[in-house]
Amino acid sequence: MAGHPTGIKLQIENLITNEMDVTKVISGEKTAVRRHGKFAEVGEVLELKGSHYQITSVYQQANKDMTNEDANKEGYKSIEEYRQHVQDCHKITTLKWEPEKLYWVHELKKIN
Repeated sequence: MAGHPTGIKLQIENLITNEMDVTKVISGEKTAVRRHGKFAEVGEVLELKGSHYQITSVYQQANKDMTNEDANKEGYKSIEEYRQHVQDCHKITTLKWEPEKLYWVHELKKIN
């Protein structure tokens, strides 16, 4: 697999690193995760707190292409609310929103 070294079992904690996001995934409120790198492949099944989640889509997306619908998949009402969450997580007071900056989007669904 191109996203992580062969023979290493991917831990969902590498993809979902914030406890608030873990809670949102478990509740079904969060079905997408943006990261700087590619952490999973389509079809992979990951375990989180006793439940299993399948990766349904992995793609790159530029900030300028992110919509409020994308923010909703991240578990937020708007892009601005999502940006504020990222700022809070990284303890920064400003987050330069670089329009061309690409992130890997990992979409997932609960399968049990």
